[in-house]
Amino acid sequence: MSIQYVTVKVDTTGLFQPLSMAQGVVGIIGPAVPTSFEVSNPGLFTRPLVGVRTEPYDRVVRVLLINAQGEPVDTANQPLGGAAGALVDSLGRDNNGKLIKVPGLKIDANGKFVGNDGTTAVVVDRTTGKPQKYDQTLYDLAYSWFPTAKKEAPALLGAPVDSNNRIIPDTRLDSDGKYTSLDGNTPYPVNTATGFPEKPGTGAGNPPPVPITNLSFGLSELAKSINLALVNGAVKVWSYRLDRVTPNPQEAFADFANKQINIVCLSQNTDAPSIGLLKDHVEQSSPNDAGGGGIRPRIGVAMLPREGWMTPPPNPKPSQKLADFGIDWTSSRMVLIAHKSYNDIASAISGVIARYDPWISLTMKEVDGISQTATFTDAELVVWLDPDAEGITQAHVDPILHPDFLPGAGLVMGESFTADGTGQRLYIDIVRTIDDLAFRIKAELTNPNVIGTMRINRPGLSGLRALLASLLDSRVSAGEIDNYTIDIPILGVLQKDPAQRTAEENDQIHAVQNSRKLELSVSVEYAGAIHYLIVTLKLI
Repeated sequence: MSIQYVTVKVDTTGLFQPLSMAQGVVGIIGPAVPTSFEVSNPGLFTRPLVGVRTEPYDRVVRVLLINAQGEPVDTANQPLGGAAGALVDSLGRDNNGKLIKVPGLKIDANGKFVGNDGTTAVVVDRTTGKPQKYDQTLYDLAYSWFPTAKKEAPALLGAPVDSNNRIIPDTRLDSDGKYTSLDGNTPYPVNTATGFPEKPGTGAGNPPPVPITNLSFGLSELAKSINLALVNGAVKVWSYRLDRVTPNPQEAFADFANKQINIVCLSQNTDAPSIGLLKDHVEQSSPNDAGGGGIRPRIGVAMLPREGWMTPPPNPKPSQKLADFGIDWTSSRMVLIAHKSYNDIASAISGVIARYDPWISLTMKEVDGISQTATFTDAELVVWLDPDAEGITQAHVDPILHPDFLPGAGLVMGESFTADGTGQRLYIDIVRTIDDLAFRIKAELTNPNVIGTMRINRPGLSGLRALLASLLDSRVSAGEIDNYTIDIPILGVLQKDPAQRTAEENDQIHAVQNSRKLELSVSVEYAGAIHYLIVTLKLI
C-alpha cells in the first residue's frame, strides 16, 4: 500500500474561532414540528430523545398506512391484499363462523379487518395482531409515523393504532396532521389544551365531544435521526429544525457555518438538489486548497433513495447512474450511501464516522439501529464500488451490507469511499486525518504562550517549531501518522548570520515582523488501511 503524502497548510491569521472538539460532532438538518416547550432552534443533544412532552419536537402518532378505500397498503402504496385487480385471498368467517376465503383486506369503521367486500370478518392472530391470509400466513403490516417529516402530495392516509397495535375505530389521520372519520367526511379537531383530537359526541341532548386518548405516540423523524447518530457514536448532535411545508436547508447551512461541526447530513432527504446544496456547504466551509480545510472543516453525508432513482418517462426504470439525477459532480468532502432501508441511513452513518478516530478506516464498521428489507445484488455492488470498471464515470458510493463471510455480524459499511473524483482523497479517513491534524495544530497555536507572546526571531520560531514537533510526535505515537516535516520559511532566513543576509531576506523578515502574520506548513506521511487484498492460490 502506497503511503499518502499530504500537506497541512496552517494560516495563523484564522486562529480566533471557538475550538470545542476535533471530532465527534454531527449536524442534522430536517423538518419537524416544534412543541410549545421549544425555546430555540437549533438544538444541541448529547443523549437520545425518548418522546416526552417536554422535548423540543412534537410527538407523532403511529398509524397503519391505508388508501382512500380503507385498504392497508405497504410503503409503495400497494394494497397488502394484493395489487389492484389481482387481490390475494385472505381468510375470513361467514355468518355461521365458518372460515371462508375472501379477497383482499380492508378496515371497517369499527376498526376491524374485513375482506374486500367491506363486511366479511378476517381472522386476526392474537399474538401479533396481524390479520391472516387464506393459507393462515400473516400479512406483514406496514406501520408509519404521522405527521410525516414533510407534506405529501397527494396526502398519505393512516389508521391510528393504540399502544397494543389495535386500530382505533372510525379514525383516520393524513400526512398533513388532520384527523377525520374513516371516510374522511367528518373532521376531528385537536383540542389545543389537551393535544388530543376529539370525535363528535353521539346521542340526544348535544353531548360533549369525546377525546381520543389512546393514540400511540412516538418520536418525530428528526428526533429518530438524532437518536441514530447518537447510538452510533456521535458525541454531540446539533439539529436544525426546518418547516415541514416549505423546508429550506439553506437557513440551516448558514447557522451551521458558525459552529464547530465535523459531519453534516440531511434527515430522511434523498433529493438530488438538496444533496447538491449540502456539497456546496461543506466545500465552502472546507476549501480543499487549504489542506486541512477552512475555519471549520467538515464532510457531508447523504443517502441515495432506497428504491433507487427512476429514469424519466416514457420508460422509467431504476438507474445507478448518478448523472441521471443531477449528481454530476465529485467531491472529497461528500460521502454517498446506498441502502435498502426505511431508516435514516445518513444520520446513522454520520454517527458511525464520528465514533472512530479520524485515521481509522470505516470499511466493515457496524451500523446500529437500522434494518434493510433486501440485499444488493452483485451487479449493483460493482457499480457502486467500481463504476470505472462498468464504464461509468461518477463518484464512488458506499453500500450498506450484511457480509456473508462474517457470521453473526450485523449491517456494516461496505466501503469507506468519499465522492472524490481525483483519487487523491478517495477515503474518508484521509480527509478526516488532515482535518484532525489542522484542528490540533490550530488549537496548539492558540496557546497564550504562543499567540501574542512568541517573537518572530530565531529563538521564538525555534520554540514554535519545538512546540509543533512535540504535538506531531504524539500523533506518531498514537498511530495517526508515520512521519512529518515542519516548514517555517522565515526561520531559515533568521538562522543565517545577520551579516550574511541579503537585502531581500531582510525585507522578508521585516514584512513578517511588521504584519505579525506567520505562515507555516506541515507535511505528513500517512499510510492508509488495507482496502483490497489480492490472493493467489497455488495448488501443489
